[in-house]
Amino acid sequence: MIENLLFGHVLVMLPFLLDQALYSRVMEEKKVGIEIPRNEQDGSFTRSSVAKALRLAVVDEEGSAYRNNAKEIGKKFSNKELHHQYIQDFVSSLYNHKYT
Repeated sequence: MIENLLFGHVLVMLPFLLDQALYSRVMEEKKVGIEIPRNEQDGSFTRSSVAKALRLAVVDEEGSAYRNNAKEIGKKFSNKELHHQYIQDFVSSLYNHKYT
């Protein structure tokens, strides 16, 4: 997920396991990913649902919000100064709570 978002790509997600479904729903709520719906009868992914999700992510006008949001999040993931600050804040937090 992080590599796709780093480059500003919309996630097209096929969740199989519990944690994948949770992450998938969060990414969809943030409008940076599209979860491919399952067939209601047997729980499988259909060709048409995969194709529809891909069209939405890459081509359709309705998917422009997903593409824009993915690009914005990609800027945050690729910002080295921001990540360096996160690491420094984490290390400082560890030092501050070392003896409590």
